[in-house]
Amino acid sequence: MKRLTLITVFVLLIVFTVSCNTKEQEDFSKQIEKDLVVIENEITIQELEDEKMDLEKKVSELEESMEESMEEAMEEPMEESEELMLSGPTLGASLMVEASNIIYLMSINDYANLSLYVDPFDGVRVSPYQYVDAGSDIVLTAADVASIATYPMTNWGVYDGSGEPINLTGIDYYNQFIYNADFNTAPYIGQNIILTFGNMINNITTVYPGASYVEFYFDGFNPAYEGMDWTSLTVVMKNVAGQWYLVGLVHGQWTI
Repeated sequence: MKRLTLITVFVLLIVFTVSCNTKEQEDFSKQIEKDLVVIENEITIQELEDEKMDLEKKVSELEESMEESMEEAMEEPMEESEELMLSGPTLGASLMVEASNIIYLMSINDYANLSLYVDPFDGVRVSPYQYVDAGSDIVLTAADVASIATYPMTNWGVYDGSGEPINLTGIDYYNQFIYNADFNTAPYIGQNIILTFGNMINNITTVYPGASYVEFYFDGFNPAYEGMDWTSLTVVMKNVAGQWYLVGLVHGQWTI
């Protein structure tokens, strides 16, 4: 339509130009130029309006599709396998899912099911600070974890700064150096990424070559401390024949 309109105008311009004098030709040419501008603007506006209508239609169809998908997802019942995943390593489950399951079990103090994740051969090494001492950090068996509430007084290492021995019962160590914050609601989670850096060397990748880890991190609680009260728990896991087992629990905090 736009091409036919312009051709018609140009034909009229040629005919009129041949039959008119110079002054009339100039006036007519100016008028034709104005008319062409108006025609082009009108066509451009119409094209934009057509494009707008197309976009609105596509947006409407997308919104309807998203609503249907959300309704279908809400109607789907929880599969039995999702509940069973909390009862120990599940074949084919992802690292993040299993690490999250471990944190959840900690949050509800379910030490029995938590112990099912402990590597049956290597146990789980617990480190009070981010520098893992492979030679002296305590290694717990699955049975130790299951009975952590009654685990006897033990020397777990030395306190940063003072150098005093960390002599605590199993549950006291657990509350101070493992689940010392509600990591089930941690705002920052990193998979195979070290989120926190302090004065102490983080040697997780050196001590656990080939293993994977997930860090659950709080960047602080009291604004007055300007982040010096940050804390984290790194869950170190090893994949054995498609199942993730717990081999390390590394506590992180601000150190001197």
